[in-house]
Amino acid sequence: MSDCVSPLSMIIISAIADINIKNFI
Repeated sequence: MSDCVSPLSMIIISAIADINIKNFI
């Protein structure tokens, strides 16, 4: 189960970081 959650959370975190970077710029 954690093997499935890890890649998913990484994708979600990278997507949120991408939105935050666009908001800062």
